[in-house]
Amino acid sequence: MHYKYHATEQPAQVEFSCTSTDAQRVIDAQQERIDELSEILEQTRLQKKDPVSVAGKDIPTLTQRTSLQSRDLPPRRVSKDSLMASGLNESDAAVVAEMLEEAYASHLERLNENRKQERVFQAEIREWLLTNVGEHAYDSYLFATAQRNRVIVREIPEGTLAELEGLRKKDMVHSIDGKRIFRLQDIQDLQNQSPGPDYFVDVLFVREDHVFSVYLPLNNLGIRLGAARTNPGSFPLD
Repeated sequence: MHYKYHATEQPAQVEFSCTSTDAQRVIDAQQERIDELSEILEQTRLQKKDPVSVAGKDIPTLTQRTSLQSRDLPPRRVSKDSLMASGLNESDAAVVAEMLEEAYASHLERLNENRKQERVFQAEIREWLLTNVGEHAYDSYLFATAQRNRVIVREIPEGTLAELEGLRKKDMVHSIDGKRIFRLQDIQDLQNQSPGPDYFVDVLFVREDHVFSVYLPLNNLGIRLGAARTNPGSFPLD
């Protein structure tokens, strides 16, 4: 039995050719489903293709990212037993299951690489906006692209310095050591640059219309944080 596997340059397109009619039928059904999902995503991207304009300057939308993450559809995983239960003989089922598993492994490897590219992309966008327009532009960009742009207190363990200082759930982090905080990654970046475990910083919080500062160790804030999405126009931090 001759069996060939070929993955095209487009991540969502996986083509198979097989001498077995039954095996080909199963693979055609898989490919048809992938094509349907690809078309849906393509229509969504076309509806959102216009760039966001901030202060008269165009910045890329998430649909214009270099990463293919949003359209990198995985081939569906399927077992040999399920293929046999669908009518394939054992030999053909084994071949089809093996080829689909190889395609899935290739997809995961490609997706991991795309995630790395996404992190680089987001870092570049942040740097460009902060440098050329300002913090308000980055804040608006996150909200406009359906990303979370606030960090809030989720839980305060008993006995911690944060509890003693009177922090409450839903308090919003405004800045740490003078640096505005929009995402959890912003805090992690600061912690990675910390000179030591005993390094304390001023953490500015917002509670309704009240702004207050708490002196906390950067590497161990003593609070569990979460991400939230808030319209900058309705709840500005400045």
